[in-house]
Amino acid sequence: MNYRGNRFLLTHPNRETAGETFPTSPMGLSSYGTPERIRVCHFVSGDLWAGAEVMAWHLMEALCNLGQIDLSIIICNDGELYDKLLSEGRNIFFLDEKRFSPIDIFFRLKKYLELYRPHVLHCHRYKENILGYLAGRFVCRPVFVSTQHGMPEYFQGFQHIKNKFFSTCNVGIQKKFNAVVAVSSDIQQALITEHRVPSQIISTIRNGVPLPEQLVTGPQNTHFVIGSAGRFVPVKDYDLMVGLATKVIQQAPELRFRLAGEGPLREQLQSSISSNNLVEYFTLTGALREMGSFYLGLNLYINTSLHEGIPMSILEAMSYGVPVVACDVGGIREIIDDGVDGFLVSSRDPQALAEKCLLLYQDRVLWKRMSAAARRKIETSFSDVFMGEQYLALYHRILQQKKIFLP
Repeated sequence: MNYRGNRFLLTHPNRETAGETFPTSPMGLSSYGTPERIRVCHFVSGDLWAGAEVMAWHLMEALCNLGQIDLSIIICNDGELYDKLLSEGRNIFFLDEKRFSPIDIFFRLKKYLELYRPHVLHCHRYKENILGYLAGRFVCRPVFVSTQHGMPEYFQGFQHIKNKFFSTCNVGIQKKFNAVVAVSSDIQQALITEHRVPSQIISTIRNGVPLPEQLVTGPQNTHFVIGSAGRFVPVKDYDLMVGLATKVIQQAPELRFRLAGEGPLREQLQSSISSNNLVEYFTLTGALREMGSFYLGLNLYINTSLHEGIPMSILEAMSYGVPVVACDVGGIREIIDDGVDGFLVSSRDPQALAEKCLLLYQDRVLWKRMSAAARRKIETSFSDVFMGEQYLALYHRILQQKKIFLP
């Protein structure tokens, strides 16, 4: 345990003792924070570095920069998110799910919340929703906030049954929360109509990303790279990307494709690329810790998902000025104005997607206009600062509704 000024830092760089050390006095006292600030605790898994984790990272940094909360994070895995939080000196309580059973995590979580006594417990994903709510109800009874990052993914067999069970449990718990945040209007509507979550507890706050200083330069001569990023899982439908690449290469063999990510379908994807004779046109970069150089190396971003909330990768690409061609699914239509800052394709036809890609390759004036519009869209509607301000306003609103007033 460390002290930095008047801020209590509970960090665990030694992973062997994580989850076994607790503060000796309630963090709500003078050992932590200031009485007029909201004590907010985020509960995240951190097992992946995907959309939910990237969004949580940007949100927590934005909230800290606003300077009106004291932030603590409970995290269950020591991946990329853990490392980033640790490097920023954030208040981390590490409950390693590789060492502790769910029951062990529950009791350690309960004790931590009893000592920290947050005003707001903000949970991400189903496991954190369930454990966070049950532990919080036993002790400090904070206001509960859950962010719904997306809808359940497509699986088959036993995995489908397992996901269906946990999804049902998750929705049942979310109905007891003080606030459920949908990252898109599409998800909000699904929660209300399909899952019967009370409309009065649901808000829509769209994801946001930082604004990089460096922007992508325009295409040079015949050099043109089309890229995408994400986990190699069924919902991303990268076979469709391979299909459109086949159509594009038939007309413009000088173009290249780049795909960042990892996942269980990597071998299947490599086989598809090979069987379509696209090996020399495709680069699979693997998982990247730093995505800035990836986006700066693209001229066009493609999204072929079967469903999305507000995908962080699209926002990140647009923040660098990269135009986007995407299937018109989920919350993507809430980001892209078709023909203005990108193209939306209503069908899942590889040829239709390929035609939009080729149009942006061939028309450099159009590309330049869309690039500027894409960056402008992020600046005005999808910045991390804007997202942080909306969540902070939500925290204040639900605290007032529960008649929880700061000293």
